[in-house]
Amino acid sequence: MTAIPSTIVSSRPLLRRVFRVGFPQVVIVLALFLCIATKIRAGHDNERQWFNLFRMIVVFVAGALLGIWAFFLSGWRKVPVAIVLAVSIGGGFGLLRIEYDGDLRVSIHLRHWFLHLFNATHDDDVEEHRKKQATSLQRRPIDLTPQPFDSPGYRGRDRTGIVDEPRIARVWSVRQPRVLWKQPTFGGYSAFAVVNGFLFTMEQRRDDEAVVCYDGENGNELWVQQWPGKFEESMGGVGPRSTPTVDGGDVFALGPKGRLVCLDGATGNLKWAVETLEGNNNLKWAMSGSPLVYGNLVVVNPGAQSAKSAGHALIAFDRRNGQRVWSSGSAQAGYSSPMLTSLAGRRQLLLFDGAGLAGFDPDSGKELWRHPWKTNAGEGINVAQPVIVEKEIVPPLALLQPLFANKGEVFIASGYGRGGALLKVEQTDGKWSVQELWTTGRTAMRCKFASPVAHNGYLYGLDDGDLQCIDLKDGRKMWTDRREPDEGEGVGHGQLLLSGDRLVVLSQFGEVVLVEARPDRFSEIGRLKVLKGNKTWNTPAL
Repeated sequence: MTAIPSTIVSSRPLLRRVFRVGFPQVVIVLALFLCIATKIRAGHDNERQWFNLFRMIVVFVAGALLGIWAFFLSGWRKVPVAIVLAVSIGGGFGLLRIEYDGDLRVSIHLRHWFLHLFNATHDDDVEEHRKKQATSLQRRPIDLTPQPFDSPGYRGRDRTGIVDEPRIARVWSVRQPRVLWKQPTFGGYSAFAVVNGFLFTMEQRRDDEAVVCYDGENGNELWVQQWPGKFEESMGGVGPRSTPTVDGGDVFALGPKGRLVCLDGATGNLKWAVETLEGNNNLKWAMSGSPLVYGNLVVVNPGAQSAKSAGHALIAFDRRNGQRVWSSGSAQAGYSSPMLTSLAGRRQLLLFDGAGLAGFDPDSGKELWRHPWKTNAGEGINVAQPVIVEKEIVPPLALLQPLFANKGEVFIASGYGRGGALLKVEQTDGKWSVQELWTTGRTAMRCKFASPVAHNGYLYGLDDGDLQCIDLKDGRKMWTDRREPDEGEGVGHGQLLLSGDRLVVLSQFGEVVLVEARPDRFSEIGRLKVLKGNKTWNTPAL
């Protein structure tokens, strides 16, 4: 029999001792080093989400390695270790939920079912407030007579985000906005449509999707129309994503699962409803496009996420009865909303879907042209509204039409490593062509959630959560707010409007921030904390 060398025999207990004592320390130190190193490396020209995602993976792998060590290598008794691991992991998943912000930063919260046992959820607080308010505020009749300063849909009248009226104070250090009222609401990412001082939005009320009308004078709830339905996913959370459109006294709203409703704006009574995703699949982050209303049509963009839905990515319904008038397109939906504009001398529908930007005939739905645009994430995550740089008026006389041809510039942008581009859309002898005049590359105007606005030849938007200005002539960066996204500092993944020569920004952290729309330098001239939390992705309304 061959003898085993004594050095090998003596080294085995030493090796076991090293693993028992030193392995967890090595894992913890290495994980801390990687987390700190990626925190330092994440500059403003890099997308913070990838560094945060890497840190999440590091923490997960380190936890898995420590669990394996505890069970197999620590020398501890396996049964107690297995029980502790099972209780820790099972209890963690059962009691705790993870939320992500726009940069994939993680926050941990108790699950709603557990908090609801103690009437301690936000929804419980809202319902309690509603009960007290029901008898304290007087209701006034709803009058939806259009007014000059109305904002009847997503990002204003024409979805450009330019809302010049009503005017707001220029310098808040002298005259800061006053809080007139506050009203707790249920969850979701819908914005407000405003008509004659009445406010319309969508909410997730526990297991129901809801369209709600509030009184702009006091915040009182005037009516609610709701139906069973709940969309929820780990990144964005729960609730509707689109904004109602108010037109001619009717309210049109699209739920996250594709239910399109027409409601009487004065009463909230249902006029008709259709399921726009019938025979189709939903998007990963749900239906987000707001209904577009013009003439007798209401247009929505459910996309084509299944073979059966090809040819029905963009659908127009008769606003009077919900009957389908036309359908078009076979691209997957994006998270942008259809908009009606004039481009290259022709009135058309613009849609930034999951495959790119396309123009459609507003009367027939025929696709006129298309420019492909994909994000590096491979999910068709195009969210920001297109920006018409040269907005034209279609001549009333057909004989003058050729004089206005070959014009039309539109800016598009996406996050997830993409950036933005200025497109030139032309029509020559009945044929359409699209040319990229310039692109920003992967380090400027990466509009992940928020739509930019144009002003005096410059574009203002959120570059992966950092407020930024670029020159529309060539895409050159003029300035970037390089403060870290946090309350009282950078705005993060919020939303913005243009009012006169000022940007009205609703930050990710629930602050209204006033910034001068000037290309020479970044100038913040007012800030007011108005909402709780650090995940305000809703677009404001004036």
